[in-house]
Parts: sequence; C-alpha cells; structure tokens
Amino acid sequence: REQDEAGDAVGTPQRRLYRHERSKARADEQRRTLEPGAAHALGNDPRFARRQAADRTAEDLVRELVRAVRETRGEVLLYNGYLIDAFYHSTCGGHTARVEETFDFPPAPYLVSVSDARPDGGYWCQESRYFRWTASWTAEELESTVRRNLPSLVPLPAGGVGSLLDIVEESSTSEGRALAVRVSTTTGRYVVGEDAIRRLFADSTGRILYSTQFLFRADRVGARIEGLTLVGGGWGHGVGMCQVGAMARARAGWDYRRILSAYYPGTEVRGLY
Repeated sequence: REQDEAGDAVGTPQRRLYRHERSKARADEQRRTLEPGAAHALGNDPRFARRQAADRTAEDLVRELVRAVRETRGEVLLYNGYLIDAFYHSTCGGHTARVEETFDFPPAPYLVSVSDARPDGGYWCQESRYFRWTASWTAEELESTVRRNLPSLVPLPAGGVGSLLDIVEESSTSEGRALAVRVSTTTGRYVVGEDAIRRLFADSTGRILYSTQFLFRADRVGARIEGLTLVGGGWGHGVGMCQVGAMARARAGWDYRRILSAYYPGTEVRGLY
C-alpha cells in the first residue's frame, strides 16, 4: 500500500497531465466543428480561457520534464558506490523518518530522520495542505474502524476482534512518530506497529491515515475509550525525500544534487554513462 501511495504522490501531476491532454483533444474537436463566429464567442468565454491556460501549463510541464530527463541521463544516486533504496513521500510534516522505524528494513545511513526546517524559520513542506491535519472518531466510529481493520493486521483468536475497550499509544520516536499502538478488546490485547498503524485507522473506503506523526488525544470514561483525536502532520510514510519540501527547495534556488544530498545524507550523484 505504501509503495502505491508513493506512486500516487508522483502520479498526481501525471494524472493532471492526462486530463489536460484529454481536454486539449476535446477542445480541438470542438474547434473543428464550430462555426467561425461561434469559435470567436467561445474564445471570449472565461471558462475557455482557463482551459487554454491549463493547456499551456501542461505543455510547459512536459517540456520541463523532458529537459530534466535529458540533462540527468545516465546519472544514479549512490551510497558507498551502491545504488540506494530511494524512498520518497509527499509531505514529511517537519522531519523525515528512519526506515527501520517505519518498515521491516535494516537501518540505512542515508534513510535517517532529517529536519525539513528552513534556515529562516518554518519548514520547507509547510505549504502542503497535509502539513498539519486532524482526524477524530467517536466511540462507535472507533469500534467500527477497529472491527474492520484489525483482522488484517494481527492474528486473532477464535472469538475474533471482540468489543473495543481501549486504544493506547505505547511508544513513539523523538520526532513524534508513533511506533506502537495497543488495542484492547474483550478478546485480548493487540499491538500494531510502525506504518501499519496507518492501516489500523483506515476509513471505510480503504484510505489510510495520512501519517504516523501525531499527538494522541483519547477521551475515556474509566478504562473505556469514548473518542479519539489525532492532531498530526505530513502525508506518507515519511522515509527519504519529502516531495513538497524538495519542490520548495528548488523554488528557493537549490539544484537537484543539493536537494538529494539533504534528504539522502552521504549519497552522491554519479554518471554511469
């Protein structure tokens, strides 16, 4: 799922490009079938002007992509002479994550927690709409969420999930990313760890939690949870390059080598051919 999401983060502009190209084809067909006077009238329509502007934006993006690919042809990113696992995500929320605290991967010296703080204050990725977010559940919504998602994450006894009693954040990183969440039900206690925590809180459409970086605020009556609010930051697993942060650094004048070095410390770009 995380690889799918990473792909989605990159695929979003590609899907927009597809929509722009599709719109251009439709506009061209309309232009071919319109009478000259009608075409002039359509050209004065603000909606048509916006479509033309979007078409030009798509064309400019295609040219930039082609130019970037050509200029970096044959280049690879290495650590100690070996190709790296180039994890990336949409928005880190202030700090990237260590790979071993997110996935079942061994530690990697270039996949460590990196601050996304700007030297002049704020964060490089703060323009993302997912830089800060809030998610809340009532007791009934939590019950339904746990009953739907827990069976795919942990082994369960013959009695199944049971009725929800409590959810507790057991541990987290120094940057505020949850490492383990304990779910207590009438059939037992179950621990969900690392990035699987996002799937524990997936909604009914399968959309997983934005990230594991959050403040855990539970409402309890006695030992029973009655509601939960997560005040979080970022979108994605948080490992490797923060895409929104990288775009902001590029707009500030950083070249791609400097950006890659910031998010993958100790690596080097090298031309193979």
